Amino acid sequence: MQSDQDELNLKVNMSSLSDPRPKRPRKDEILQSPLPVPIDSLTVQTAAFHGRDWPEYRGEWMANTGQVRVSNLDQAVTLFTMGFFGDKEVISEDPQRDAQHRPVLKPICPKIDPERRDETLRKASGSQGEEEQEDKNAVGKLMYRPHMNERWPLILSPEEAFFLSYALGCLVVCQDGRDLNLSDLWHILIDRDDHFPVLYRVYHHFRSQGWVVRSGLKFGADFLLYQDGPPFFHSTYSVRIRFNGQDETMSWRELFGLNRITEATSKELLLVEVLAGGQTLERVRSSPDNLGDLFVKEVLVRRWVPSQKQ
Repeated sequence: MQSDQDELNLKVNMSSLSDPRPKRPRKDEILQSPLPVPIDSLTVQTAAFHGRDWPEYRGEWMANTGQVRVSNLDQAVTLFTMGFFGDKEVISEDPQRDAQHRPVLKPICPKIDPERRDETLRKASGSQGEEEQEDKNAVGKLMYRPHMNERWPLILSPEEAFFLSYALGCLVVCQDGRDLNLSDLWHILIDRDDHFPVLYRVYHHFRSQGWVVRSGLKFGADFLLYQDGPPFFHSTYSVRIRFNGQDETMSWRELFGLNRITEATSKELLLVEVLAGGQTLERVRSSPDNLGDLFVKEVLVRRWVPSQKQ
């Protein structure tokens, strides 16, 4: 009886989750393999031991940015199109400005100019019809997608690089011309960010469930979760990570604000707690083999609307 009740509760909870929102289909977008390795070899034990069947990608650790750079263009395209790992390398036009590593904030006194406001409104009302006509003409045309037509070096985040190296065993990271083993790479990433084990545990958790995990920085979150990938679906969830129920940087006001931003962009907010007891985190920091000692708990945050009773 209890098992039947648990199954019923599970069905109710699953039915309340939002479905991923698909994007408008594009003729030049083709969904490829979800991972840059042979999928059948993940379940067929003998296939994993044939070196010629298992691809090897190479990246270089960049200590100044804390990222991994894939210079081989063919490998960069494969990693991006099969699993959407990494981002296009951006070369700054003003390195001196970016070297400050912080935005330049200038004091301003915002004012409303009535004449400029009226002129803006007139232009907006006059161009609305033209924009609608342009949108109608654009429907059905072949849309240009840079990542399918251009080749460029790829920048991998620490979580992406370690997932490819540790979980899939297909990425070799080098530093100063020397190949790094998993232990060396693990400790380099931890020295760079003391919270890396917690971040990676959550990244690995959602990747193993089939989600495409991308950075959530522009939405004030740690990660964004996509079905299939950004070209095919909008992100379904924003993920904010907490360790052992502690998050010194988030107040109730910030939580409400993050939840409203998430709702305004048609997502849902997931608070993910990484739980560890005693000296567990220290053991995990010593070796990635102890990552299984960190437990992941997901909490879906929704705003209660009294008028709608939901």
